[in-house]
Amino acid sequence: MNADFPGARLRERIFDAFPVAQPSFQRLLNLLDIEATDAVPTAAVTLGAQSRLQINPGFVQRMCPTDHDLVMLVLHELHHVALGHTRLFPRVTRAQNWAFDCVINAQLARLFPEPRWTALFRRSYRADAFPEALLRPPEGWRTGDERWLPGRAGEVHRALYSDHSASYQDLYELLPQLMVAQGAPDA
Repeated sequence: MNADFPGARLRERIFDAFPVAQPSFQRLLNLLDIEATDAVPTAAVTLGAQSRLQINPGFVQRMCPTDHDLVMLVLHELHHVALGHTRLFPRVTRAQNWAFDCVINAQLARLFPEPRWTALFRRSYRADAFPEALLRPPEGWRTGDERWLPGRAGEVHRALYSDHSASYQDLYELLPQLMVAQGAPDA
């Protein structure tokens, strides 16, 4: 690998960021082709049987100042592969991706609940804006001063961040209500 190539440096940072105690993640990363690209705004995995991890280096520079942030970004994308999202549909809609992202972020937050691990989600998504608020833990999460979303959105949000979780169907059914309430175009 050419050390001057930005993609090589990004790949090296990703490998260095993963905890040594998790060698299975290192092996999984070796199965993926990691591509540094401006073609995606944040990060993505390509659809199909052989997924490619695409990461925007500018996003990483702005939003992933710590290794914890970078690990969560990569784990989020790996979860899309592990949960079969890259093989379910020939094309994923914005609504499907949002629902997938909600479930993945909540699963990762429950696995790594410390603030240093959830910081990327809290920085990336506003707690008071719909539907993005469901993509992050609530304000005060796990402190006893949790501030859940109101109404049905709050019920689904609580489910996401509990051992019960919420289903993709719960999220799909909720999205039109949130979009209408916000006056946003259909996802």
